[in-house]
Amino acid sequence: MGPYPLFAPDAPPTIPATKMYAYNAAGAIQYEGWATSSINPQPSQPVWAIKMYTYDGNGRLIKEQWAGGSSARTNVWANAATLTYQ
Repeated sequence: MGPYPLFAPDAPPTIPATKMYAYNAAGAIQYEGWATSSINPQPSQPVWAIKMYTYDGNGRLIKEQWAGGSSARTNVWANAATLTYQ
């Protein structure tokens, strides 16, 4: 799992966000993270909202879940694989 930073607008659209992605073995996004760009976020800082994507056997997206059950930016991107998702 490797993070790939990307910059994109976040809600509200006027707030720039840093986005990170981690991919599964099939090349689909498994984890997606958002942090406010203005704070120069690092993967080890607890400033990330992280979403996990689950796919069926045919590669179709079947579930989206937030780390800790919330879109709050309080998670560590480096721990995405071990967080609890709801």
